[in-house]
Amino acid sequence: MGMFDYIVTPDVKCPGCKEPLSGFQSKDGPCGLDTLSHTEVDNFYTHCKCGFWIQFDRLMQTESDIPGFAMCFRKAGSQNWENPEDVI
Repeated sequence: MGMFDYIVTPDVKCPGCKEPLSGFQSKDGPCGLDTLSHTEVDNFYTHCKCGFWIQFDRLMQTESDIPGFAMCFRKAGSQNWENPEDVI
């Protein structure tokens, strides 16, 4: 048994450096190191080389780069979560 699953997402960019993100993971699935679509889980996350941690959480209604999910992120070492509107 693995500890997480890999998540396939539409193209999304880091809110910090604007580079494409990849390597999304989730613990919402069977956690067997399976590859799942983002539509199969309620939460998924990754990190960026610029130091941001990016997390998507399923919401009832929202606007984000991935429909049906809200994005939040934080700089490595920070306990404070932000959303994209906070950095614009």
